[in-house]
Amino acid sequence: MKILNKCPICGGKLEYNTLCQYTNVYYVKKNGDLTKQRKRKEDNGPMDCSFFSCINSDFLTDCELNVTVPKDSKIIISQINGRYYIL
Repeated sequence: MKILNKCPICGGKLEYNTLCQYTNVYYVKKNGDLTKQRKRKEDNGPMDCSFFSCINSDFLTDCELNVTVPKDSKIIISQINGRYYIL
């Protein structure tokens, strides 16, 4: 088990996107926590979902934290005590 704190594909910076009426986009720190200050706020209308994305577009999850990019990935993400891990 390894802390998810960077892109598992390219090692680039990860973003954690929380979609509500406004999307709050945060960076993922080296210890696996999310930054307290958001990177940006976007208006997307009403929804409720969160996902991870690589700033280099090499890695992406859906709202259930299933890896969608790259396709056929064997990466499994789990949340334990508020932190995210790769299994």
